[in-house]
Amino acid sequence: MNRKFIFCTAFSLAACLSVAQAAETITLDLSKPINPETFVFGTNDVWTETYNAEDYTYFEVQNFMFSHLPSMNSYGGTSWEGFTVARVASDTLNAFGCMAKGGVAGVGTPYLVGYYSEYYTWTNENGEPSSNLMLFNDGSTYEAVGMYVCNDAQTYHSIQNGDAIAKKFGQGDTLVLKIHALDENWEIDDSKQDVVVYLADYRSSNESEWKVNTQWEWVDLSVLGNVSGLAFTMASSDVSYDYMNTPAYFCLDKLTVREGAGEVVALSEVNTAALEICMRAGYIEVVNATAPIEIYTISGMHVLTTTAPTIYTTNWSKGVYIVKCNDRIQKIVL
Repeated sequence: MNRKFIFCTAFSLAACLSVAQAAETITLDLSKPINPETFVFGTNDVWTETYNAEDYTYFEVQNFMFSHLPSMNSYGGTSWEGFTVARVASDTLNAFGCMAKGGVAGVGTPYLVGYYSEYYTWTNENGEPSSNLMLFNDGSTYEAVGMYVCNDAQTYHSIQNGDAIAKKFGQGDTLVLKIHALDENWEIDDSKQDVVVYLADYRSSNESEWKVNTQWEWVDLSVLGNVSGLAFTMASSDVSYDYMNTPAYFCLDKLTVREGAGEVVALSEVNTAALEICMRAGYIEVVNATAPIEIYTISGMHVLTTTAPTIYTTNWSKGVYIVKCNDRIQKIVL
């Protein structure tokens, strides 16, 4: 597993070889959040922090980190982008609803709702490839396995009936969700094939062959191989001034990845003094630095230069930062 930094990894000097371990499969379970510690739902069955633009630029569940309000602007609690959590037990017109009326586990169970913002994706100064990102909170790479996808209720009803902005779909129309592999720099890996999911497919001239998703559908992500994260984007045939008219919502659940099998490596090949970066509560710990540590915002603004192994972050703004040291670069998320 090649990384620009090793995240708090210790190598045993007593062993001559690192032994390959069986790969563990990790499936998203929304009952196991880390940050926040629990998802609190309002009377509308939507996470109460959906419009919180300060405390959660990402939320964490198990090993997964999902982008949430990366613009850090909810316009007074009226707008959001990225991901949130809902458990709406209805398929009526509702931006937070799911046509399956709940997660894969059943009616009224939690699921993720994604809102893809083309505006943020195309104009953000952070270099982020999408408003909708999934990263790993341990800095590792994982093998993509698959996930379940379902149409959001508002998106579905717009496709079926049209709305004040979007047209009712007809022959030739499509709505697709694209899943992209991210490399170690959290950029889209153009060497890998994207996974394309048709949430609505009206390309056929035969109306009986038109399809629109209404239930959880398993999506195989194995073609993406090992990834440092995923980016989600959407595209519709119904556009005005290059922007989608169709509501850009989608639902997902049970994202599944697999830990990469460990390679057998001679201990002599392992650098026991490798640079380490460890994210702690309120500070960054850097070990084995042989050069000054430089930190920048994702937009390139210099934050500090230091030789101290402990860098306190309690007063820093939430967001993505770049750490440079020993001719290496690593992104971190606060």
